[in-house]
Formats: sequence, C-alpha cells, structure tokens
Amino acid sequence: MKTLKNFKPWITLVICTAIFLSSADSVLSQEAKEQPPGHVFFGKMIIPNNDQDLEGGDYEVNIYGADIQ
Repeated sequence: MKTLKNFKPWITLVICTAIFLSSADSVLSQEAKEQPPGHVFFGKMIIPNNDQDLEGGDYEVNIYGADIQ
C-alpha cells in the first residue's frame, strides 16, 4: 500500500495537467487553429551519498512539471 499512497499525488498531477492542456485553445495562438502541443514530465532522481563524513542516506529528489507551447 505504500506504493499506492505515493502514487496518488502523481495521478492528481496528471489529471490536473490534462485538464489544463485540454482547455488550452486557439486563444493562446492567434495563427493556429489546432491546439498547441504540451508536455508533462515527472521522475525521481537519486543521488548517492558517497561522503563518509555526512550522515544520512541517499538524496532523493522528485522532479515534475508541465509546459505548453
């Protein structure tokens, strides 16, 4: 269940981004009649802690975002 619990924010992000991208209309681009392209990205970066002087484990960074052209 821990995996499902961590997965819920990603589902929410994808749904909100899809709504945002689908609502983009030709208002954003006066010349184009089709919807502008959009991208959604998310991932996780793990940086190993190789320094013996620092306490703690590896550094985990969640990366997510969206753009529209």
